[in-house]
Amino acid sequence: MPIIKYVAVHGSPLKLLKYVTNENKTEDTLITGLNCSTDSNIAYKEMEQNFELYSEERFWKKSLFMKKDILGGKERVRLHHYIQSFKAGEVSKEEAHRIGLEWAKEMFGDKFQVLVSTHTDKGHLHNHFVVCPYDDDGKLWRADKKSLNRGKAISDRIALSHGLSIIEHPKKSYNHKYGDYLSQKRGASWKENLKAELDELVMREDVCSIDDLVDKLKEKGYGIRMKKYLSIQVKPNRKTIRTYRLGDGYFLEHLAYRIEHKNFEMPLSEVAKYDGIQREYAICLRQIQIMLYKSPEPDRPHYVSYRTVLKNYELLCYLHNNNIHSVGELKDVVSKAEGKYSEVLTAKKKLDGRISEEEKIIEDFPRFTELVNKNPMTKSEREELKKLSYLADKGVLSNDDLAEHKAILEKLRGQVDGCEENIKAAKAERDKLTDYFDTYTQQVQCDYDFLLEKAREEQERKAQAVQIEEHEQERKNYHYEK
Repeated sequence: MPIIKYVAVHGSPLKLLKYVTNENKTEDTLITGLNCSTDSNIAYKEMEQNFELYSEERFWKKSLFMKKDILGGKERVRLHHYIQSFKAGEVSKEEAHRIGLEWAKEMFGDKFQVLVSTHTDKGHLHNHFVVCPYDDDGKLWRADKKSLNRGKAISDRIALSHGLSIIEHPKKSYNHKYGDYLSQKRGASWKENLKAELDELVMREDVCSIDDLVDKLKEKGYGIRMKKYLSIQVKPNRKTIRTYRLGDGYFLEHLAYRIEHKNFEMPLSEVAKYDGIQREYAICLRQIQIMLYKSPEPDRPHYVSYRTVLKNYELLCYLHNNNIHSVGELKDVVSKAEGKYSEVLTAKKKLDGRISEEEKIIEDFPRFTELVNKNPMTKSEREELKKLSYLADKGVLSNDDLAEHKAILEKLRGQVDGCEENIKAAKAERDKLTDYFDTYTQQVQCDYDFLLEKAREEQERKAQAVQIEEHEQERKNYHYEK
């Protein structure tokens, strides 16, 4: 399930080249240069030569010859950086690299300088593509929405040819401005403050619906416009912002879900009601939620989205509601769902066979009757009657017998809709449970130990804070007694 992302690099091109070829992140066999060297220093010189020849700008810093009629006077992109990430466990490192090379060759052709590197240091394999903006003929690569969508389509097609899964209906996402990121780092982002305000209101007991949330926002002085989207005006002189632009978890449907499922915002006290794999999974879910809502996206050690949290929460609820406390029990449930699906498919196959059999009896009976009453018969007619004699073996000798079989056919056809509904339900249950198991497996393989360690660190910090508070209280009591 490869995902394509793009980052424009305006400075420090050598730093990026050294990063993607870092021996702690990849291996020599997983680095390939298309029209350039696999050595970062040599590749830098090769790309520098091409860039400076056609752009009339320095590769390593802002232009000495800025041409305001080109790109509106903006600083040129020094390198294009594409990232292709794979689902954990779905592909080997060698195949991931081969897929990356296929993608790069089809995406950029045979004249651009492209350094391709497959990183293996994370829980999931991912390819890095560093592209010089100019090809050997001086043609400029345009990194825009159109080219990115084309890249995603090419990636999906190549993935399918390798037997990998793809995201059938990707949801729309929105990029955040770099200025917002800097504000987050300084702790001065009004968007972060608004998100914190929304997080607090969602958890209030007297907020039970979106309408309640809107009322509370109005009480706090926010301007609200509620139509297809929820738009909030933080200050009178500031434009409104639609909540979905705050990121995952703030789409209108996300907010509604969070209000309805308040224990989705899982406190440590909520974790205590689980045991077995449920408790550890609840701890992991809490850490994922903390990363999503408390850490700016560039600082997150793992990719986290609202959909990640929602998917893991649904799995936890399923484990808890069905009293599943071990991996073995989860496997058994998945196996039973697979068996049920096979069972209803077999039942449908048998039903289709019986319907075909009855239809054939009804279709053949007129000819059978005609031949039985015919005398004399030709040789071919005798052969035909011999084939139709199965009707006599089944006791279909009169119109009354035929009527009985017509009634049976109608009854069988009446069972088709119910059978198809059973198949649809069994498949949905099988797919849901298989997805749950894949989610659990992926979480355990990729992030489980990391998340549990983060939870342990959090508990230690809380324990230390309690000790400090108790010590401070003891000190105050001591001075008070004196």
